[in-house]
Amino acid sequence: MVSQSVSQKLNEIRDLFGVIEQFSHAIYNTLQQEEEPGEKLLELLQQRTIIIEEIDTVYAVLDQGLKELIDHPELATREEIEEIENQREETIELIKEIRELDEKSLSRMHEQKDNIALKLQQSRISSKASKAYLQEEIYTEGWFIDQKK
Repeated sequence: MVSQSVSQKLNEIRDLFGVIEQFSHAIYNTLQQEEEPGEKLLELLQQRTIIIEEIDTVYAVLDQGLKELIDHPELATREEIEEIENQREETIELIKEIRELDEKSLSRMHEQKDNIALKLQQSRISSKASKAYLQEEIYTEGWFIDQKK
């Protein structure tokens, strides 16, 4: 009975990690396709956080069942133990795939952050030049000569 509960919780966690993998794909695709993903990215991350919280809840029950199986190995047959090990391996593979996607997404986020910082710097330089041209503030570094006039 304990082994069935552990197996059921492992299936549930594996399924939840499958959902997280789908969110990771969606996050990565959003970062690849959109220049400024903002709201869509935030929504995906919030939904993913909800699934992670569900995993935490299920894992608490699973952990207790696993401890009980460790303390009383006679509660499970060899086949049930093998099934639990297989489910665990599948879950670990899913987590590895999620980690790879997350690393790619993080790299893409850093690229976008750097691009935004560059655009901001260029905008500030343009703004300074514009203010100097329009003489909106005193420009003490030199004179601006408009050769068009």
